Amino acid sequence: ALNMPFLLQWLAIIVMMNVTFYGFAAFCAMLTGSLAVLPLVYVLLEVVVAVVEQMVHSLLQLFVFGMSSGSDALTFLSPPIKLIAMQPGTYIVGDTGIAFAYITNEQWLLLSCYCAAGIVFAVLGLLLYRARRMETASDVVAVGVLRPVFKYCLAGGCALVLGLWLFNIIYSSSVPGVTEFCVLLLLMMVGAFIGYFAADMLMKKTFRVFSDNWKGYIILCCVITALMLCCRYDVFGYEKRVPDASSVESVTIQASGGSATLADPEDIAAAVELQQGIISRKDYYESDISNVSGAGDNGYGYIYATFSYELKNGGFISRRYDLLYTDKDFDISGSDMMKLQALINT
Repeated sequence: ALNMPFLLQWLAIIVMMNVTFYGFAAFCAMLTGSLAVLPLVYVLLEVVVAVVEQMVHSLLQLFVFGMSSGSDALTFLSPPIKLIAMQPGTYIVGDTGIAFAYITNEQWLLLSCYCAAGIVFAVLGLLLYRARRMETASDVVAVGVLRPVFKYCLAGGCALVLGLWLFNIIYSSSVPGVTEFCVLLLLMMVGAFIGYFAADMLMKKTFRVFSDNWKGYIILCCVITALMLCCRYDVFGYEKRVPDASSVESVTIQASGGSATLADPEDIAAAVELQQGIISRKDYYESDISNVSGAGDNGYGYIYATFSYELKNGGFISRRYDLLYTDKDFDISGSDMMKLQALINT
């Protein structure tokens, strides 16, 4: 049956998405003077935020004790990924069981914001077009002030991607320690080296870029090292942050395929106490299994436990731990394993 309201909604969605993506494409076209580079720049900038966010989470999970799985807080800055993952609202007509899909108010707002951003990018592209010199027609980066940005972004991206990729190949199942941390840092510097000088070669159109161009690379390596050390030694206090039991509305604990959502104040206090105990024994849980007393005579393994707190002020805190255990841990009263088991079975 012909339904004009639905067709008009479809038309509005298509128009807004075309304005979004075409406006951004026009902006990207002004950033580079190379037709070969333009599609690559456009695709990368469309998805780079979501990809980098997930990769940073994967990196931090290696060395930050309790780092939970990656979130999608910044996915909205990558419109294709956000729109593909978007699920329409549904309602069922009476008792027929027939479900109808519809666009929610939040989704209309998101599409409207994307459309407005597309118009802004189109205007910015026009301004860049008027200011751009004709001599940059074949340059990889046509805007002079953006050349350092391109260089350091490419170097940082290569450090993250290549460093993490090579590390996972070398240490696919190793417990992260000081040695592994140093190896990752070295691999990231190798990735930064490749990205930094590759960017220089693309912009200068020559392979002779190694003579007097080391200062920026050394500064970048210092920045990467400082950030990694801050995360490794918890300068920002992420690992030690535990919510006050009185501020928690409920806590959901997941471990070994089981889960329990606890709202009783005593249970919440017990969950907070258990997490604090786990944090205090961080060295044990991150130690090599060969150094654990009794591991040779008892079965051992890892339990993946997640603590997800819903706070009374509407906030949310989540931590995930890989907990090393031996069989005797389930025979010792008051051990972390016994407390965890008791909470899951509450």
